[in-house]
Amino acid sequence: MRKGDTGFRLCVSCRTFKRQEELLRVTKTDAGYIWQPEPTVHGRSAYVCRKACCIERMRSRRLLNRSFKASVPDEVYEAVPVEENHE
Repeated sequence: MRKGDTGFRLCVSCRTFKRQEELLRVTKTDAGYIWQPEPTVHGRSAYVCRKACCIERMRSRRLLNRSFKASVPDEVYEAVPVEENHE
């Protein structure tokens, strides 16, 4: 990633930079946590790769807690939208 590049985000699991469109986004709002395929809601966000290994590592190590500096409920980890075509 070069200085000045925009649209790249860091995966909380594998810690690699990827284009925002390639990642799943969870946003913390006043109403709770929302998984978003497109960034439509504003708020503090964290990103994770769509790969099953990254999602599983995020769940097992509860990596969203660190990103949000708060205890994230189990329902948020269970509600991750999983896509069939990503490994």
